[in-house]
Amino acid sequence: MPKPVVPWSSAIGAMSDAQRRESRVEPPHDLEAHMDDLRALDKIRKASAEMRNKGRKALTVLEPAAKQRYEVWKCARVRLQYARNRKEVEVSVANIEDRVKDVSIEELKEEYAPVLAAAEGMRMCIATGHLATSGATMRSWYWVVREIFTAAEPDWCIGGARGGDDGWVTAYSTCQCVRALCDLAKVLEQTADLLEYLDRTNAYLGTLAYPGIPEAWRELDKARLLRELETELSLAEHNVVFNITPLIGRRFNLDTLTQEFHGIVKSSLEALAENLKIVAEELPTHAPNEGDWPSQTGHAFALNAIGRGRALTQDAHKKFVGPDWMKEVAKLFRDAAEGVRHSMGASKRYLSSVIDTQLAAANHTDTRTWEPGEVAYAAPAYALTLGKKPESSELERLKLAAGLICSDLSADGTLTGLIPFHEHKECMYTVHTEEQLGAVAELIRVAHVPIDRQRVSHMFHYFKRQCAYGEEESIRGWYKEFDHRRAKEDVNATVDAVESLASLNRMLDEGINDMILDHFTVRHPTSKGLKLGQLFYPDYGFAQQGVCELERDEHDIGRESLAMTMQKMRAHVTRAGSDVRSSLVLHGPGGTGKTMLIEALARTCDLPLVEVTPSDLAKSGEANVEGRARAVFDALAMLSRVVILFDEFDPILKRRDESGEKETNFYTFVTPGMLPKLKGLQESAVERRFVYALITNLVGTLDLPAIRKGRFDEVVGVYPPDPLSRAGYFARIAGMFADSHQWDKAKFTPECLMEVVARTSSIGMTAATAAGMFRANDPGDLKERPIGYIYGLAKVPWKPDFLPEDEFRGIRGVGRFAELECLQWGMLTEWDEQIANFPTSEAWRKAADRNTLWGQLLHWPAEAQGGDAIDRIYSKMEAELKKAKGAGEVRGGDVAPPKQPEGGENAANAAAGPEGKSGK
Repeated sequence: MPKPVVPWSSAIGAMSDAQRRESRVEPPHDLEAHMDDLRALDKIRKASAEMRNKGRKALTVLEPAAKQRYEVWKCARVRLQYARNRKEVEVSVANIEDRVKDVSIEELKEEYAPVLAAAEGMRMCIATGHLATSGATMRSWYWVVREIFTAAEPDWCIGGARGGDDGWVTAYSTCQCVRALCDLAKVLEQTADLLEYLDRTNAYLGTLAYPGIPEAWRELDKARLLRELETELSLAEHNVVFNITPLIGRRFNLDTLTQEFHGIVKSSLEALAENLKIVAEELPTHAPNEGDWPSQTGHAFALNAIGRGRALTQDAHKKFVGPDWMKEVAKLFRDAAEGVRHSMGASKRYLSSVIDTQLAAANHTDTRTWEPGEVAYAAPAYALTLGKKPESSELERLKLAAGLICSDLSADGTLTGLIPFHEHKECMYTVHTEEQLGAVAELIRVAHVPIDRQRVSHMFHYFKRQCAYGEEESIRGWYKEFDHRRAKEDVNATVDAVESLASLNRMLDEGINDMILDHFTVRHPTSKGLKLGQLFYPDYGFAQQGVCELERDEHDIGRESLAMTMQKMRAHVTRAGSDVRSSLVLHGPGGTGKTMLIEALARTCDLPLVEVTPSDLAKSGEANVEGRARAVFDALAMLSRVVILFDEFDPILKRRDESGEKETNFYTFVTPGMLPKLKGLQESAVERRFVYALITNLVGTLDLPAIRKGRFDEVVGVYPPDPLSRAGYFARIAGMFADSHQWDKAKFTPECLMEVVARTSSIGMTAATAAGMFRANDPGDLKERPIGYIYGLAKVPWKPDFLPEDEFRGIRGVGRFAELECLQWGMLTEWDEQIANFPTSEAWRKAADRNTLWGQLLHWPAEAQGGDAIDRIYSKMEAELKKAKGAGEVRGGDVAPPKQPEGGENAANAAAGPEGKSGK
């Protein structure tokens, strides 16, 4: 018997801190050894998410006191950011729109901490998207920028922020200002991203007018583009400065989208110009020497920033002409975002100095000057100023800071330091633990510190202790930290708790991902490679009208295109839409681009691609394969926002032998246990926003229950591109090269396009997009290649110099999915043969209008021709099934493989032909 694996956390759990340091026990690098920790962390994550959701619900009925705008605005922002449905979002946005109407600089001065109120006002407006350029945002922005560049007593510090004139510079106040500025920079960058995307979309729509593109292909590609555009707009709705809500959920015309969006952008920029003008007129041209304006430098810098904003806006108005207006306006927004990030340079240096000072104090023998709360806010704010990927040296500083904070965290979830962040009218203001724990969670997350379940338990314990529970396990809110009577829940404590619990969950999501992904092959997203919108989709022929209506013995021959299916998977990950998919089986011959589809999905969603193979289940040896499989699938179900690819998984999901006469192998006993594992994975995918796909060459050899609904949403065949897909894609790419190389469009030769389509039957998507074929942005000389041949530039007729991919040889395996594959691939082969033979046929030579005839052929199978083709294919399939059934036994409608012959293959692989074990 193998020795059982003892979780390392259990082995050292009873040790004291001193014993742990002395023993230097390191966890083994093994997934099973971490499963106890992972399950405990996942349990806390679920409890935390449930508590956050209940707290958010309680927040909808709690109302903050109207005395301090800072508290009211923060509550409004949190309500919007954690709203659960569209109705809650609409109510929150309307509430914020009402609150920002009366914001003025004089009213900001009345706050006990004007800078904090200004920072929170900025974040509240930016959370709506379209109010990011409102007058309230501009006034708040002025106050924040002025404070950052103000040097006043007693600190005389530039880069840091005071809560108000009576206070002193703290990392907490500076952190709030940096968060507000980063939010502004981000919304400006996302606005530029949307404009650039729409510019590319507009350019793409122009390519659909190139000669030779069939109308059926054009309409299907527009439907794909429309679904993609709906997702993009849904993601951008509250993340750009334009009010695009009227476009959400509306079936608009792609051809008129540019004109509609032009009006939205123009009106938004006009409003921004007016707001900047009003704010500039409210401010004096120079700062007085009285106490209202303590520093000439800060006021001058902020006033100059508003002037630059007005100049950029005026420049944008000049760009609203010509075909490239969206690209030009996008550049201006990106320049504005760069200016906002540049304004944080002084704060970056200040926060860096705070980190260094506090790290030095923490390592000094006299630690009385060590303030954990300052580090808890300085370090994550400093990380925000560094961008997405900090350098390794900066990451080490953040890890050191996070380690010191974690060591200071007590068992009740509190930090020792309570430095006041502001003093006003003899009152001292400190950061409460509810808010402080959110900063600690953010620091642990950005520093990529391995999460410890005991520490996380301590942090979560505080929220449970302070929670005000209602009836039937509901939550009324949270009590104030020092409210010992606990007579009534506090709105501000509830707001901080909900936001901090969200930070805790983000920390757990990324920390659990890091722990799990360390045990798998992972490809992280890069800027290189194709995205979903750039792929060559091979199955438009199956999605066109007429084919979708074809049916034989409950087999639907037609289907929606893979282009739409992949967009639905993307919508699931991003939660942008209701008609979504979370899982998929892709099957078909090798070389058709199955893996490329999943890679493009991960790249489009900017998510890690996790590759799982049978070797991941075999690492612990044959004796422990079932336990290892359970650990692997339990771990995969805990992931968040990833794309999982099951590759070469055929041995694991092999069709089971009910006769009991077939020899078993290493994975035989794993297959029955896969059904509940896949079902659990499907349930987790819905909750945790990840998608997974299984890729196989032989779907007919897989266990049918393992790939049914409940384990996978869809089973889709991927075959060589059909004639309609080839004709549309080839014509579009050829037109693009004609434009870029300034070829004469009049030389386009429809007959040459038809020949190229006819001569590329059975070519896979990978070969069709290889160098010299139909690859976008191919740097080679393509005049003698098929693209040049289509435009009459080739000196000699083009002839294919590639070998066809796997050819259709009938049914491959058994079961209804194998039968459907046989029908679809067989129809495609019949279609290809008809296209290939037609140019030499008598009907083609006698055709008065070859273009019309060609269009009819690309709509094949028409009703009469399609019925005949289905009958021929089905008759061939039934003959093969009859032959297979004669050699085996029929069980439950599927064919059980016969006995394994000596030195041979089973009936499923034999029926598959010589390509049965081909690679992808």
